[in-house]
Amino acid sequence: MIRYAVPALLLVLAGCSGDDASSPQAEPTPTKATTEAATEAAAAPAPDWQPVPGPADRAHTLNARGTDLTGATHRETFLTETHSLVVEQDPQETEPARAVLTDLESGEKTVLDGGSEVPTTTGGSWALGADSLVHATVDPAGAYCLATVDLASGEASAGWCAPERHGFTGARVTAAGTTLQTFDDQRPSCRTVGTLEGTEVVPFPDAPDCTAWDGLLLDSGPVWSVVRDEGNVERVDLFAQGPGGPGDVVELGAGTSGTLIECGGSAYFVRDPQDDSGPARLVRWDGSAAEVVYESPAGPAFLETPRCGGDALTVTAYAEGGDEQVTAVLG
Repeated sequence: MIRYAVPALLLVLAGCSGDDASSPQAEPTPTKATTEAATEAAAAPAPDWQPVPGPADRAHTLNARGTDLTGATHRETFLTETHSLVVEQDPQETEPARAVLTDLESGEKTVLDGGSEVPTTTGGSWALGADSLVHATVDPAGAYCLATVDLASGEASAGWCAPERHGFTGARVTAAGTTLQTFDDQRPSCRTVGTLEGTEVVPFPDAPDCTAWDGLLLDSGPVWSVVRDEGNVERVDLFAQGPGGPGDVVELGAGTSGTLIECGGSAYFVRDPQDDSGPARLVRWDGSAAEVVYESPAGPAFLETPRCGGDALTVTAYAEGGDEQVTAVLG
């Protein structure tokens, strides 16, 4: 069964590589389920957004304890309440990535690179969770695999490996599990969003074959996005497992691919403006209801993928009405 958690903004997916603008469409008449969910969402606490000092074009990631990481070209940053991870990619894409993991309590640093027992590789997906981090690696036989590093022990292991002529991206680590998007070499590629279970990736039970894009796990179940037009993969619709378990699918509405994250136990994603002048929005799904928790200044506008620092969330907005970067401690 599909239940609407918020009004799904309909849009026309057209063009190639996202170059053609879609025409704005009217919102559907709310159903009884939509109205109930909106009422429940209105009672949930909204984040207390505070401005981040400095220009908005320097992306910050902050946590509740005041740690502040800034991104840069060829540099990825990840932050929790206890650890930071800074990944430097080779601009020429010929050398394996070099990452520095820092224990924020002790200050101890661990370097991960091509010489590690489980080596890094060129490019590839990285993710940091409360207890572990994952990154791409290549095993001695040349297979493309996912490595997991236990933060407490420092031990690393290579688990699931992609079949020949397949790959993976979009790794996400939450308290509920690790998820990936796997893909094959077809044109367009057939994609699967699933959960890492030992040396297997188990597909989300309700995500469609081949057209899913993002995925993550909450305690309430999986959240995923679906591409409606392979000619414009930036535009997706978001779905989540409802309280009824597998088969109870909640439609969360339109979103932007690649922006789905978990922070503070909830899922967040960006919804780009649905017309030429509207704001960009940040939507939260907490496992029971969905709501817009941030709107950019007046459009045209867009939001970068939100950045989580454990229990703090930071958002950067670029808009005709003014750029801004704000952060909030969750919970």
